[in-house]
Amino acid sequence: MTEKSKMAGPRASAIALRAYAENWAAGRVPEPSAAKVADLAGKILAELERLHANCLQYRQEAVEDRGRLMATRRERDDLQARIDAALARLDRDEAEFEDGRDPDPADLIRDLRAALTHQETPR
Repeated sequence: MTEKSKMAGPRASAIALRAYAENWAAGRVPEPSAAKVADLAGKILAELERLHANCLQYRQEAVEDRGRLMATRRERDDLQARIDAALARLDRDEAEFEDGRDPDPADLIRDLRAALTHQETPR
């Protein structure tokens, strides 16, 4: 049974119940039997329960998606902070070089290793 045909039953029942109620109120059809009303109401209730379950599932998925998004944002912010720190170190090393002081090769190697392993270097 396809999703569309699953939905058609309860939806059709709700439409049929409403149409019957309108026709009954207008005097065009006899009063429905209690069994018929109970059957249609049961189908409508089943559809409402299915929709409620779907809403709960979608809400849980949205909460999980939000958690993944927040983790991605934290990772992005962390990466941006590392990039900013590396750029600041480059600026400092460039200033030292322009002042006639050669940057310490050990610092450059440590910075390169840190950049490759995503770690902060002690300064």
